[in-house]
Amino acid sequence: MTRFWIVISFYLAIYGVMTWYVLSFTARIFSLRGWGVLVLSLWGAFMVACPLILRLGEKIGGSILRHALAWVGYVWMGFIFLSFCGLLGLILLRLILWFARYPLSDWGIRWIGIGIIFLSIGTCWWAYREALDIHPRHIVIESDKLPPEWPVLKIVHISDIHLGLLVREKRLSKIIDLAIGEDPHVVVSTGDIVDGQMNGRVGDIEIFHRLSPPLGKFGVIGNHEVYAGLKQSVAFTEEAGFRLLRNEWVDVGPVILVGVNDPAVSMVEEGHATVYKLLAEIPRDKFCVLLKHQPLVREETLGFYDLQLSGHVHGGQIWPFNLITTLIYPMTSGLHELPRGNMLVVTTGAGTWGPPMRLFATPEITVIHIQKK
Repeated sequence: MTRFWIVISFYLAIYGVMTWYVLSFTARIFSLRGWGVLVLSLWGAFMVACPLILRLGEKIGGSILRHALAWVGYVWMGFIFLSFCGLLGLILLRLILWFARYPLSDWGIRWIGIGIIFLSIGTCWWAYREALDIHPRHIVIESDKLPPEWPVLKIVHISDIHLGLLVREKRLSKIIDLAIGEDPHVVVSTGDIVDGQMNGRVGDIEIFHRLSPPLGKFGVIGNHEVYAGLKQSVAFTEEAGFRLLRNEWVDVGPVILVGVNDPAVSMVEEGHATVYKLLAEIPRDKFCVLLKHQPLVREETLGFYDLQLSGHVHGGQIWPFNLITTLIYPMTSGLHELPRGNMLVVTTGAGTWGPPMRLFATPEITVIHIQKK
């Protein structure tokens, strides 16, 4: 898990810089001195360490203290991100006005800064409400590969629920009720169902059991299943009724489902077949759906499947973070046509990671209607 802790260290360093900048600016505009600066500094240091404390404290279980700390810590994280982005905008404004020879006065900087802080607080509430507004997105695809007895196949695609300290039974129940209401033939998950210790989460398993499509439930492993502990994540997902496709394929009747592990699995396991080798084994006369957590497309696999379903990106989750995710994953949401007749559907996901917020990235389940031409 060395790679994981390197990523965590890098992440905390960035978060620490953002927190320092926002709090030092806050101290200046509110003219804080002495004890005020000390208290603000200690609070900031504690909040930066909060994600690490929560990770190290997972063995304690779901205590009330951990739940409270998670809510405070991750809401604060969202506030810091939004404030930092706003203050970067202020820097850009000052540069533009400086080049235009209309520099902002100290009074102007102070009141714009205060406005940014309070606007960020209000935006946190708005983004929290948006994160609860889960809805279905319908996508229609036509194919001549469906058998005559299947004029339409309905697939519900669920991804990135991130069950853990913040996303719990109430949110999961809403997601599952939406899926049941769509009356799908098959349900697939493209990973990150869990994001923490799931021992004793019997209620979550019972909620998943309410969803029982006729062709079954299938899933793949995402990166957060690895971070949460691969063994317990696999056990929970299978208890929830999903058949995990771990670099394997299955014929479910009207279509073939292929599932591949997220690259993060290589951190704890070795010896898996390549995606190309796996796809090369599959009959070409049936519609093939590739389940892959990350929305990356390998050129050598094009033509070996018909539709790839992915998640992972959350649509950026909190604007303007989507501007960064788009640099890594150019296809972040919706239906995308690929070369050689392939298609990619990327869902924004149903849950949240880190801050319990979404801004201009509404959560969803994706309902894919595959219709016979």
